Amino acid sequence: MFLFLDRLLCYAFFHGIAEIRCCLLFFCFVAKSPEGKVPEVIKPAETVEVEEGKPARIECQISGQPKPTVEWFKDSEKVKESKRVKPESDDETFSLNFKETELDDEGDYKCVARNEFGSVSSQAELLVNEAGAKPEFKEKMKNVSVEAGKKARFDVLVTGSPPPEVDWVKGDDKLEDAGRFALLDNEEEGSFSLIIEDVKPEDSGKYECIAFNELAEVSCKANLTVEETLVAPEFAEEAESAPILAEEGGDIDLNVLLKKGQPEPQVEWLKDDKPVQVDERLDVGINEDTHSLKIRGAVPSDSGLYKFKVSSKAGSLERVFDVQIAGTVRHLILVTSAVIPVVCLYDFVSQY
Repeated sequence: MFLFLDRLLCYAFFHGIAEIRCCLLFFCFVAKSPEGKVPEVIKPAETVEVEEGKPARIECQISGQPKPTVEWFKDSEKVKESKRVKPESDDETFSLNFKETELDDEGDYKCVARNEFGSVSSQAELLVNEAGAKPEFKEKMKNVSVEAGKKARFDVLVTGSPPPEVDWVKGDDKLEDAGRFALLDNEEEGSFSLIIEDVKPEDSGKYECIAFNELAEVSCKANLTVEETLVAPEFAEEAESAPILAEEGGDIDLNVLLKKGQPEPQVEWLKDDKPVQVDERLDVGINEDTHSLKIRGAVPSDSGLYKFKVSSKAGSLERVFDVQIAGTVRHLILVTSAVIPVVCLYDFVSQY
């Protein structure tokens, strides 16, 4: 643009012969102020949460005249365009597009818009959650063989998302973290263990580990074999060889101190090779390692050979008690005299 300022006329005479007229024009040029607008955020970027492997888009709306140029930054470093990550713009909408997100994409993203009049920025967070995955055993249970009284252990390594939980089962019974059973777990590493202390023969059998999350359930199984250490049972005391004598009506106690051995033996009381029938007079009891047979109010028919019989895989043995009950018998004695005959009754003990 220019502005006309003034005009000047000049006259010149050359020897009175001619007249030359000229006109001088003076102009002054003034620069016009440029027209435009500083970039302004119309709609800020918002936090985006997405599952790993899924597409994601962070966008904002920014105005400005002339249209601003945009750069994207992640954690203060400029985002490099690739086949997987591309910036795009449409009119006043600027976006950063992820074709398939990765866990490393998570972070704070900033969109910086500039033109000749200034700059502005908008920031948002991208959250990438680990993709859901069914539980999978990386290491399964292995069969275990252990001696009785020792410790048995099953271990598994499980992956999945969300991190799976684990149950331990034997047969139809879910095992709890109590008594001889200990359950160890490290969900971050996915390692789980079942420990059985002081293993007993009845612990033998098939065990199962069940891993589950909201997507699925998987399981694996293994056997526990308990190797028994055979120790024969034995009596802790020497037997009495003499018969056991008792009076009718009295009580009799037959006691045996037994070292059980391994495995625990079966025990039985017999009378004349027939099982003792427990009733209100005959009672069988166990107090720690002492086994007893009590006879209350003995009668002559209680006499006989009593046996305490012990048997296990490691061996068998028995102890015999010869019980003899002394009964009371009445005999009639006739006493005669010269005048009147007299009958006297005498009681004395007779043994059977």
